[in-house]
Amino acid sequence: CFETLVDKKENPIEQLLNTNLNNCQYKNEGCTWKFPKEKMNEHLKECKFRPYICIGNKLNVWLCEWIGKQDDIEEHFAQKHPIIKTLYTHNQESSVEFNETLTIGTLNLATAFSKKFVFHYYSNAAEKMVYMIIFFIGRREDARSYFYEFEIRHPSDEIRRIKFIENCYSDCENINEIKHEGKCVALTHQVIKNYLHENQIHFRFFIKRRDENQKTAIGGRERRISSKSEENNDKLNKSKNVDKSSNSGHKNASSSSSASASKSNNSGGKYPARRRDDESSIFDNVESIDFNNLTLTQPINVSSLNSPAALVRTSPCHAPSINKPMQCSSQLLGVSPPLHDILYAGHPIPGARNNLKP
Repeated sequence: CFETLVDKKENPIEQLLNTNLNNCQYKNEGCTWKFPKEKMNEHLKECKFRPYICIGNKLNVWLCEWIGKQDDIEEHFAQKHPIIKTLYTHNQESSVEFNETLTIGTLNLATAFSKKFVFHYYSNAAEKMVYMIIFFIGRREDARSYFYEFEIRHPSDEIRRIKFIENCYSDCENINEIKHEGKCVALTHQVIKNYLHENQIHFRFFIKRRDENQKTAIGGRERRISSKSEENNDKLNKSKNVDKSSNSGHKNASSSSSASASKSNNSGGKYPARRRDDESSIFDNVESIDFNNLTLTQPINVSSLNSPAALVRTSPCHAPSINKPMQCSSQLLGVSPPLHDILYAGHPIPGARNNLKP
């Protein structure tokens, strides 16, 4: 049909080979990792059981033809390079010699969190630059879990110092390229001279782990992702609980306020609402009232108060549990009800209102 074939279907056998997990070629050396064919080459570059060349030879510090395993690096340094005697720790304070006319390079092994690191110092006389870097011996994924704080200071001056915080890189990466890109401690000779003491650069560094307060630090990307998701779920649940408690608090406050408002506004009940201890009364600020000389602008119909129902409703002399109507002493004597009967019955007191504060 003279049409060009655009969509090419993949051979099922090739598709099976690409998705099938294959053993690492260093399986006999102890590697248990399995990868698809397309990702195997990336793993072989950083496999722990791959052949290692001497780190000093790789960084052009010295010439050495040693090839061995990762676990034998420390023993190789002790036997073939005895000049490197100091094994640094995660919290190290030391010094290196500085000479601006010579190109000098040194390195030291360091241990932190049961892992191996390398401290590398390099002074380039041609570039007039000083580089100091700490890198991880192992996979890139594991190296991203660590960083270091590096501080250069003058021993006789407690104030002047330079501090760097940098990521750790892996030994399987190009360390020389990382140095020249400035992804490490990189200073000019002119700056470094201000911190010299007897031609020595005094420094201190700390190797730290990113998730130092967590237990799932170096198990790989998948484990860290799962731990982060669990942590996010915990935070979400906590926020929900806080919202519920705050909403319940608002509801309780609103319900209590509405209940108190309804009680205060309910003047048609049998008995007036009792004042709480923390409430203020309109009579609190009254200095002096002569209750014997008070007059009523609206006279009260005394005959209406003589009825048994009115006596029960208006007089505070009777408890709610008393079913039989009773009469106050004022009613028995046939006189006007006393002042407290009038107050509890809900009648205002004319004359006293002018002397009260709102």
